[in-house]
Amino acid sequence: MKASLPVLLLALGICLTAPASAQLAGAPVPVRVFSHADTVRALHQLFRRGRSWGIGITGLAPVAAGVAAYSYPRMDLGFDVWGSGRTSSNGYATAWLLGAPAALTLSVVGPISWAGNSKRAEQDALVAFERHQPVSRRLQRRLHNQLSQAFYKPRVAAP
Repeated sequence: MKASLPVLLLALGICLTAPASAQLAGAPVPVRVFSHADTVRALHQLFRRGRSWGIGITGLAPVAAGVAAYSYPRMDLGFDVWGSGRTSSNGYATAWLLGAPAALTLSVVGPISWAGNSKRAEQDALVAFERHQPVSRRLQRRLHNQLSQAFYKPRVAAP
């Protein structure tokens, strides 16, 4: 106990006197003003990514439904109906218990994402942007994230 007290006090003194990394001055972050073309390009990429995400999720729904449909008649619930004792589960119950909710979730989320990022929604957002009309908060947040990712992505100059 006597030897650990000085070590503890020394460690506490170092922690209190050493500057934390958040307190150190870093390099200034350059402010970039995005042009009209940057914003339009980001809107196109945003909606295209949302459509492809919705199509992919919708395409995975039948796979999950197939897993659930295949495993349902084959699952063993871990007990014998005739009373001869417990048996070990064969894994089909887990596949069904995971596949059925996944199929339901994917079949709902996929089309919603697909429809929310449709060509018409993209055109409506572009028209609102061109007319300097306000867009939804959700679209503002997604556009901000898209532009900040484009800004921080390192660009390599073509030789």
